[in-house]
Amino acid sequence: MTAEARRLRAKGRAAAALAAAWQAFDADPGDGETRQLVAELLREAPDAPLAGRSAALLSLVRDPDIEPIGVSAAAWTHLRRDCSLFETQGEALARRVQGDALAMALLEEAQVTDAASEIALTRLRRWLLEADRPDFGALCGALKAQAAINGGAWPFEESERALFAANADFAKAYLPKRTVRAAGGFDDATSREVAEHYEGWPFPPWRRISRQKAVPVAAAVRRFDPDRRARIPERGAEILIAGCGTGRQAAALRRRHPEARITAIDLSAASLDYARRRCAEIGAEGIEFRQLDLNDVGSLGRTFDVIETTGVLHCLADPEDGWARLVNVLRPGGAMYVMLYSKIARLPLEVHRRALHDLLGVPMSDDVLREARRRLLASGLPLRGRDFYTLAGLYDLLLHRHEDLFDIPRIATALERLKLTLLHFEIPVPAVRAAYRAAHPEDSLQRDLAALAALEMRHPDLYSGMYGFWCVRDA
Repeated sequence: MTAEARRLRAKGRAAAALAAAWQAFDADPGDGETRQLVAELLREAPDAPLAGRSAALLSLVRDPDIEPIGVSAAAWTHLRRDCSLFETQGEALARRVQGDALAMALLEEAQVTDAASEIALTRLRRWLLEADRPDFGALCGALKAQAAINGGAWPFEESERALFAANADFAKAYLPKRTVRAAGGFDDATSREVAEHYEGWPFPPWRRISRQKAVPVAAAVRRFDPDRRARIPERGAEILIAGCGTGRQAAALRRRHPEARITAIDLSAASLDYARRRCAEIGAEGIEFRQLDLNDVGSLGRTFDVIETTGVLHCLADPEDGWARLVNVLRPGGAMYVMLYSKIARLPLEVHRRALHDLLGVPMSDDVLREARRRLLASGLPLRGRDFYTLAGLYDLLLHRHEDLFDIPRIATALERLKLTLLHFEIPVPAVRAAYRAAHPEDSLQRDLAALAALEMRHPDLYSGMYGFWCVRDA
């Protein structure tokens, strides 16, 4: 049934694919490939019916080889809808949550990514603060773990803050301990501003990553390169991650390409500290982390076989210039993976930004970010994606000080100017990808940028995450 689930997924039938994957799971709950597929499909179909699946969901949330955030939205929806978890309040709700192994695991492992569940849990947190009940110690501990994960994102009233001194330990369920480092000195003004942002709020927050099948870098690129334009060594390929943030990408690359040599650079010392700590915790060793402005990448005095830069270039004062600097340290025949924000897909975020317009020019703080989240939760506007549910994520998504957004024609112009050949342009939604390939059988590698631009116009939210594509520097 795993093969059937993958076939249905490729056709864009996520709910049917999940049903088939559950059949495979029931036949062999310990199969790692099946468990990973179920977790991926839960992220794609978070509203699928899951009655009777609490034990299975719990096993996925606690599985060290599965990233728990992907399961979070579906699991909270299940608890709220199928299990009626939040139909009570106060002490009765506290007993239900503390006695529910899945709810406790979710609080401890990943940010809550369901707005209705967050609102109910926020009310429960206030009741616990005011009641000061030692018999709910396990629940209080889970809420403190949740606050550490989401950065203290859940809004609260000043009347609650007034009680913190009387219950200093439980106050950690509101305000987790953290330190803010001063940004390093950078010549570029935009780099300084961006560095200050991420010193205070390293992004993205993460705990673990899903285990992936190891494959040489050259083989991974070859899937999109039948003409063998890329010249990447079979072993010992040198990879640069330009703008590694908190290290999640670096950890994933280490697991996917254990034979490669990986260098990861970032502006933020706080992000790099987070990256080193998390990578060590999950055993993603042998990554060289360096604090460096992407604009100064040439100072490394090295060249690379592969460069990955995800969600970084559009934060530069001159994205194309920064991109050119990366090309300069990419070896001839080297491959590059780039992810960029879509101007079209991010237009709906302007609705949210208008509700926060008076916060855009004030000095940033946790209280400002919590106020932004309070307004958004009260607005009734759809809160899609995991980034709404942490302070660092909200800052990055809606209140970033500098974004220079792209569209596909701008990408095409940059590729031509930089003498890069497109290998593959991702279409992230399986149903849309299947329809595109049926309409364009001659473009199986998705390289026709004019056709892809037209596709985005028909599906303006297609790249609500980011554009992602592989290209190669001609030898």
